[in-house]
Amino acid sequence: MSWEPSDVDIEWTEAVLDTLEPGKSWVEGEMTFLCTGEKELSLVSRTERSEEPAQRVGIVLQHLGWNYDDTQTSIIPDDPLEAMRTMQEVAQAWTCYACEGVSLTDCDLDKAQWVNDGNHTAFTEEGLQEFPRWVVRVSCIGCGEELNMSPMDYSLLAGEDIFYTWVTPLGDTLHALDRQTLIEMADLGDYSETSIVGTIWEGHHVPPHMQGTYCSVTRSSEEE
Repeated sequence: MSWEPSDVDIEWTEAVLDTLEPGKSWVEGEMTFLCTGEKELSLVSRTERSEEPAQRVGIVLQHLGWNYDDTQTSIIPDDPLEAMRTMQEVAQAWTCYACEGVSLTDCDLDKAQWVNDGNHTAFTEEGLQEFPRWVVRVSCIGCGEELNMSPMDYSLLAGEDIFYTWVTPLGDTLHALDRQTLIEMADLGDYSETSIVGTIWEGHHVPPHMQGTYCSVTRSSEEE
């Protein structure tokens, strides 16, 4: 394609790349990239309609001197239901990048840590803005490597129930309650050991997907 990046395109992409390290993923729009080494980026998956944006990323990477691999990309259908099924199938085949022998589905996904990895810049209608970048840290059961996943990748691997369960830095477990459970609680009038969750939980930042949920709360002392 004949497209050439602007200085803003190059500067913004370089700022994103500066936050990456081997094993770290980057989700941009309907594309998922994986940093596989020093100045090496692979396009893991993209939707059918994001072919042109993916090509543009490749052009910017060439300007920045990065190696770009899009030869083994999984193409996800544009239809939302088909896309979700395809992404889940792709996720089931992921392995640890460090030892390449352990399936990530075999790791202790329920013991993952949500980590606020600092801010990243993103284009919005108001221009460039900074937002917190969250990663999910999972330990490989084979080699012990700490693997940083994007929240989207983690949700595909772990499933909804584990995804909406957060073990806080204090060891408390918060689990987002579904609609049926909330109805039963309302009928019984029993709201014990539950709480609405905001942006901060007892001094600690709450992962974005847990904010605004109504959760059961299990204290660490109760689990011992």
